[in-house]
Amino acid sequence: MNKFEWGNIKNPKVNIDHFHDNTIAVMRYRNTFLRLAEALIAEGKNDKAVAVLDKSLEELPTSQVPIDNNILNYIPLYYALGETEKADNLARELAVKNYQMLRYIHSLSPSDAQSGELQQEQRMNLEVIRYLIAYTRNAGRHELAKSIQNQVENLYNPTSIHPYQPELEKSVDSSKQS
Repeated sequence: MNKFEWGNIKNPKVNIDHFHDNTIAVMRYRNTFLRLAEALIAEGKNDKAVAVLDKSLEELPTSQVPIDNNILNYIPLYYALGETEKADNLARELAVKNYQMLRYIHSLSPSDAQSGELQQEQRMNLEVIRYLIAYTRNAGRHELAKSIQNQVENLYNPTSIHPYQPELEKSVDSSKQS
């Protein structure tokens, strides 16, 4: 673990372009750290497991290597290891990433949003959000779970104005004038 080195990847002045990001994703370095942490927990070496998870985020910081859904499994481990703040931070960051994609899909015209690829992306993002809510609730982080849930519910609230339903906006504006 302590011999991990990949150039200046954690240096914020180094640009991690799409090619390098995909290379890192294919190699699944974070997943390797995760498997090691899980093995250490199984051996009862919880302090070492925390150190491994921390090291992975130090060497592959989310500011340089964007957070992806593969980091989802870090969250229940951090909670189980008593590292609530670290778990909360990852849950928030992952919730934002998935919410932003859902918001983007929601902003598209209905015909554009119906593409198979976008429908699959939407299902995946919603599933990650469900896991985040479950993990945070199970850890007793009810306020965080509720804030994640509310954000997504507000997006899908049928009374919210969709950008491609201007007739709703007109009816809302006319009711304000009454």
